Amino acid sequence: MPSGYPRAGTLDSIKNVLERRMDGLLFYSDLSVNPGRRTLTLDLIGKSLQKNVPSESELAEMTGMLTTSGSLGFYDVYSMRDEEIRLPMQQAVSELNGLPELLKINASPYSAVIGFAAPGDMAAIDSLLEVVFSKYRFPAGITRVWSGRPALVAGQNLHELYFLAGTAQVNGSHILEAAAAPSQQNPKEAVINLTFNEIGTKIFGDMTTAAAENGNRQIAIVFNGYVLSAPNVINPITAGKSQLAGSFTPSQAISLAHIIQAGQYPCPLKVLSAHIIHEQ
Repeated sequence: MPSGYPRAGTLDSIKNVLERRMDGLLFYSDLSVNPGRRTLTLDLIGKSLQKNVPSESELAEMTGMLTTSGSLGFYDVYSMRDEEIRLPMQQAVSELNGLPELLKINASPYSAVIGFAAPGDMAAIDSLLEVVFSKYRFPAGITRVWSGRPALVAGQNLHELYFLAGTAQVNGSHILEAAAAPSQQNPKEAVINLTFNEIGTKIFGDMTTAAAENGNRQIAIVFNGYVLSAPNVINPITAGKSQLAGSFTPSQAISLAHIIQAGQYPCPLKVLSAHIIHEQ
């Protein structure tokens, strides 16, 4: 756990989230907290009690599942139809060397996708966008976020750039239940069905009502800093349910649903060591 967070209370919160994430997925013999060192130690037996020794790749998958922050948020997003975005972006593209060559601006003004970029160009574009946001007049509270997976655009695998408006209106604290289910569109894929609590239902209902009435705008669903999906809102969603679809395999959907269900950590975690102990 990094410095700057209260030790005892924060570590106890992390411990509670860890226990929820392990419940039903892993056997473990010990989970101990050391406030003085800001560490937690887990002795994991694995997904089953079989004699097979876990591989290094399985260990990496396990530690990744247990340490990912698990942050989930539903955001309003800008598009190029918004004058406060279109005008400064047009100015930036015409004046800032390097940006037009790296970022392909989306031709559709009604899409929340601002532009497309190759995976290897994203870091350079992020640096240029730092200049863009500081030099040109963009709305306060705007945040740039990339899609988690590339999309096929004109024969290329490109990541999508989104501009989020403000903070997440709905977040993981509003999730009552997250469960994986087969996709009705593709039998090889799975989706995650979300059920909101009472507060989340009210906020999400208001959010989708505004999006639907304002030209069927999109809402960006962001997980761990990347956009999972950004569906158009055709009608208000007031029943307290939503769905995440991101070309997940069944195992990916199950793991992701379990992480969302368990909740978000109160601070970032860093793995200090992870190793397999072979039984003598």
